[in-house]
Amino acid sequence: MSRPRLKTIAATIRVTPEVKSIWAAAAVAESRSMANLFEMALREYVERHSAASLSHAVTPAAEVLTRDNRKNSGRRRTATPLSTHLD
Repeated sequence: MSRPRLKTIAATIRVTPEVKSIWAAAAVAESRSMANLFEMALREYVERHSAASLSHAVTPAAEVLTRDNRKNSGRRRTATPLSTHLD
């Protein structure tokens, strides 16, 4: 019996072509999709860097996007460092 699929959201990141090539090669080597590899790597990173202290501070993505859209309305969007969303 297969596990139920969890709801996902789309996210866009910008990386250099070199990083994308490394990421794609790692995904193939692990028999994973690039999205799955990214999610796994991010979860491992957070676990290693005190997940307990970060887990309560993470703002749901929908709230971050809404807040950023209001703040940046009418202006060219710029990347917001992840750390600002974890404060």
